[in-house]
Amino acid sequence: MLKQNGLIKKVWIAGLTISLLILMAPTVSAKTINLSDMGVIPWIVIIVGVILVLLQLVPAAIILFSTVGIISTVIFKRKKATEEVAAEEEEIVSIPGYEPQLVKSEFQK
Repeated sequence: MLKQNGLIKKVWIAGLTISLLILMAPTVSAKTINLSDMGVIPWIVIIVGVILVLLQLVPAAIILFSTVGIISTVIFKRKKATEEVAAEEEEIVSIPGYEPQLVKSEFQK
């Protein structure tokens, strides 16, 4: 009986709270906001808040573009690699009369 009595009390308090909030909502929303009576400090706080929120877009954009770059590299890597190999083969031009020679490094024995 005590558990049921405690439950009834909680439901009663929740219902009372919700009904009071419903009764107060029209009076709160009926008030108008007068921006001309605000001082300088609220405007400064609003501007600083907007700047801080907009500054959060910079790392978000960096993360977004790096993720897109990584994903596109993974998807198109095979196709790009074959195109680069074909382009490198076309770029090799041999000069007649010159042969590649091995150069000995001073670290080799």
